[in-house]
Amino acid sequence: VKVYVDPIHRVHSDVFNAKQSELQKGVNTRQVKMIFGQEPLESWDAMVEEYLRSGGQEVIDDVNRLMREAGIAGEWE
Repeated sequence: VKVYVDPIHRVHSDVFNAKQSELQKGVNTRQVKMIFGQEPLESWDAMVEEYLRSGGQEVIDDVNRLMREAGIAGEWE
């Protein structure tokens, strides 16, 4: 059985470390509300936009830059 090796764990991003915990908490809260019917599934795109506006895009850009500079990509083992 092959397993995907997530490349995020092969780079160190200060931006990721500073922001990801709070960003993930917001996503998890919204997803749980959707699962329990407290928020419509149609809110998914709004949740993603909020994540990106709240610093998620900065995290993505920084991690992608670091991976590019190090020549790192996801792979299957």
